[in-house]
Formats: sequence, C-alpha cells, structure tokens
Amino acid sequence: MDWAFRDDDENEGYRPRNRSKLEKSKRLGDGEGSPGNNRKQNKQFDQACEAIEDEVGIDLSDDQKQRLHRDISGENLDFNGIRDRGIDMFRQPL
Repeated sequence: MDWAFRDDDENEGYRPRNRSKLEKSKRLGDGEGSPGNNRKQNKQFDQACEAIEDEVGIDLSDDQKQRLHRDISGENLDFNGIRDRGIDMFRQPL
C-alpha cells in the first residue's frame, strides 16, 4: 500500500519535504501561531472562546466573537494569544 493512503500513525518513517508546515497545520495552541488549515483555525478560535468564557464568566455573544475575530485577524496568534487577547477585551471590571 502506498504511504499516501495510510493514516499518519502508519507513516512514522515518512518525512515530507516541508515537515514544519505539516506539523504546524496539525497543532492547536503550541506557540507556533495559527494552524495553516482553516478548519483547524476555526476550531482553535472556538476553543479559545470557550476558555475566555470560562475565565471571564460570561457567554460571549456573536458580536463579541466577531469583535475578537476582527481584532486578531492577520496576527497569526496561537491558542494562548487568542485567549489572552479575549480575556483582556472582555474581562469585567471589579
């Protein structure tokens, strides 16, 4: 069977030419910026929003999520960067 048709676990010996790009696209919140794949970017953003909600103690509205998304667009933030930015934006004053 050709390696291209196997799961990643079966391809341990396979080394793509641009391994760093492949690895970056597989990670969420690893300090390497946003994943290369749009679905993974969306998943990372959704998970960061959940973490923000837990930390701040509110449910983010669609408007708040859009504000955060506009604020971080183009900055290549990882999970922690998105979470920290959102906490700063939406933390309620004491």
